[in-house]
Amino acid sequence: MTDGTGALETLRREWAEARSDLMAVLGVSRKEEPHSAAIAWLLDPRGSHGLGTEFSSRFLATCGVERTVNDLRSATVACEEVALYSRRPCRADIVLRTGRPVVFEAKIDALDPEGQCELLVKAFSKKARGHEIPTFVFLTEDGRPPRFPPSAHGVDMNRARYSAVTASLRAALSIAGERGASGCAAAHAYLATLDQEFPSPTSPSLDRYTAFYLRNRRSIDGWLRDRPKEVRSKSKPKYSPRLTDDRRALLQRHEWLIRQWSGLKVRTVRVLDERLQSLRPLLAEALRGRKDEPRLWPEPPRPDADIQYLFLHRDGWRGDRHPRVGVGLCWSRSSFSFTYGVVAIKPNADYDRVRARLGTHLAQALQREVREGEQWPLRRPLLDEVNLVQSDWAEAAESVVRLVVGLWDEVSGAVDDLLREIDAD
Repeated sequence: MTDGTGALETLRREWAEARSDLMAVLGVSRKEEPHSAAIAWLLDPRGSHGLGTEFSSRFLATCGVERTVNDLRSATVACEEVALYSRRPCRADIVLRTGRPVVFEAKIDALDPEGQCELLVKAFSKKARGHEIPTFVFLTEDGRPPRFPPSAHGVDMNRARYSAVTASLRAALSIAGERGASGCAAAHAYLATLDQEFPSPTSPSLDRYTAFYLRNRRSIDGWLRDRPKEVRSKSKPKYSPRLTDDRRALLQRHEWLIRQWSGLKVRTVRVLDERLQSLRPLLAEALRGRKDEPRLWPEPPRPDADIQYLFLHRDGWRGDRHPRVGVGLCWSRSSFSFTYGVVAIKPNADYDRVRARLGTHLAQALQREVREGEQWPLRRPLLDEVNLVQSDWAEAAESVVRLVVGLWDEVSGAVDDLLREIDAD
């Protein structure tokens, strides 16, 4: 196995051309500490950003924290603040003090170790010394809860997403611009990084960065697979024994770069997932009023699932006597484009008995012949492929819905007829 130096250097150059924000250039766009410092700066109403409380009022509202503008004007902010509990130090990423304190624990590519959130709650509740127990916020990329939630003082940590930072900062800068104070260059520079790492629905098109990942997906995924598995912080990273010394050294030397690609993969899958989920209400509306309103399968559809299908089915199309039948579209894992109309059949005990009849019947509905030994599902190439990552998603979503509903209307009657025949046997 070669160490892949040439391939990695080619990818590094291409990525450098795609990324131009300062944090990415410095290799810190996926590190928690620089982001925590930037957010703490933005939360400070007297900060040099010139936004006053425009950012803090919006962002805290998304965290489930309600504070008046007057409260926020007198707020103080600390970053990497330390508190003690039973002589054990605990560090909070951000602490905002305005009446009842707000304590943030931020995670990007890391998971919370066992006991961390518990110690955080105990240490900073003790530091309050009889005052109100702080509000605790767990800030992550996907808004997930802590793996090990705290139990002390009956505290539930509020959850927040980094994309809320993006949306709040964009709104604050927009308001500042309307007032003739565009905000300092550093705030705009940080927004450029947020748009690329943690996009909000109002972020500009992600095509350039998503295209980089999709274009180099196989190579990038190979580097990500070779990264050491997550281990305890005091342990040495454990690499796969199959790696050569040269490749292991290359991974260590470029860990900051591969960490960015890991975030890019997460973001790409999240964007595609959001787009897939946006199809659900559109399909429900388009199919409203039809007999036994169709259901999505799998529910919910996911871009990183083993089955790359967006199917519709009826509840009656499954059971002891009926194979599960799905009618819909298939997308390519390499390009995330819908490429085929499909009718798929999930086997059950009666599958062999009805296979020939089912295949012939549905193939006729799809206007094609069944050839001996042909693989399932039945597929028909789409005349116009629809890409999940194209910039005009509203138009693309309408195309997807139109294709799915058209195939459903064409094939669902044939499935109903066949299953009635099976029941009559």
